[in-house]
Amino acid sequence: MILLSLLFNLIFSPTIRADVSIEFQFKSMSMGQPPMKMYYYDLTLKNTFDKTFYVLIPCSFDNPTPGNGKVWGAQFDDFGSVEGSTLFAEEKVTIFKLGPKQEIKAESYEIKSFQDKILSEDQTIIVYTTENVTVGGNSLESFMSNNNIHDDNLPFALDKPSKNTVLVKVR
Repeated sequence: MILLSLLFNLIFSPTIRADVSIEFQFKSMSMGQPPMKMYYYDLTLKNTFDKTFYVLIPCSFDNPTPGNGKVWGAQFDDFGSVEGSTLFAEEKVTIFKLGPKQEIKAESYEIKSFQDKILSEDQTIIVYTTENVTVGGNSLESFMSNNNIHDDNLPFALDKPSKNTVLVKVR
């Protein structure tokens, strides 16, 4: 029984850093305009450390999560009772802020695929955790509070990022 519990934790709650974990709980899949498919997840993010972290999660299975690059727009997205900052960059990502010792639950997080077939095998995605995100030389919070957040090619960067591969179920 202990072995099963350990295996369950390894499969469904991979540790991103020693102090941050994330769980993807598959909810559903729907078809968009061919070949687009949308996969929906409930996310649980846990920060067990005494400092704030940001978690960057991709919005597509088809492309890697950028660790830096240029941003040409942004928006706030609601995931139930949780809000995330979505950056439109080379690859769209959503950023969740986790305060010290905080756990958040995001509902119906969408990850798209543009592959011709419905995904039948679990997918790996790149998830970053970082202590700070800057956009155009400003903190993420300052950038997102700006009313004109559809600016062209503002650089974004992660401070001390940790790049992690996470296995995500598609059924």
